[in-house]
Amino acid sequence: MVLADGRKVVLNEVNMMSTTTPITATGTITALTLQDHLATIITPEQFGAVGDGVTDDATALNLWIAALNDLPTHFAGRLFAKIYAINSPLSNITSSGVQIYGAIGGNRDVGSYTGSIIKALAGCTGTMLTVAPVEGASAQALNGNKMVGVTFDCNNIASRGLIWKSVRHGELDVFVANATTDGLTIDVATTLGEAADTQRNIIRYRGRQVEAPGGVSMRLKGNATANTSFNLFESVSILHKNATAIVH
Repeated sequence: MVLADGRKVVLNEVNMMSTTTPITATGTITALTLQDHLATIITPEQFGAVGDGVTDDATALNLWIAALNDLPTHFAGRLFAKIYAINSPLSNITSSGVQIYGAIGGNRDVGSYTGSIIKALAGCTGTMLTVAPVEGASAQALNGNKMVGVTFDCNNIASRGLIWKSVRHGELDVFVANATTDGLTIDVATTLGEAADTQRNIIRYRGRQVEAPGGVSMRLKGNATANTSFNLFESVSILHKNATAIVH
């Protein structure tokens, strides 16, 4: 575009269109407005997260998780390549179909971690995040949950990074570092109205258990009636020192 004074201005397609203008994404056949496209993805920043690795983002992340739990088929969660520090454990993800995508990173050997990182501060001494159904005699297991590209830095403070419990047909791609007890725990619920097995998940796991000696990087659990079976472990890579890689 050339202005009246002769200056040239380049406008991209998004700047030129209204948020109510229907657009068709590449490879699709149905047009949606830009507003509707953007409304399907929510981030912790929309709830006040800073992501500077110092500010406590637990409240913002909990509001974000609540929104994902409420409308799991409407929203997908997105984490940027930042460090989201938390001074307390996060609320549980308790709904089927919750999907969270981050920037895959995690430096196993030396240096700082990269990607989308949730980092434990001094007050976060429990489990950083649990994905599990609300238990009860009529409750169901979770189905179709995804968490891809998320790093949990337990920071030698949190006892566990992530618990993935009674989830079926899900996808898990995470990096967990330096938990005081277990980095990633794959477990089963105690009481459900159906089988509580954790099955048919696609799992890619990277772990570092070096600075928190004595812990376990990945633990697979079960009980007398349910187990963790028929899961596809596409890749497991664990660096450990004075600690245990896997307990089953």
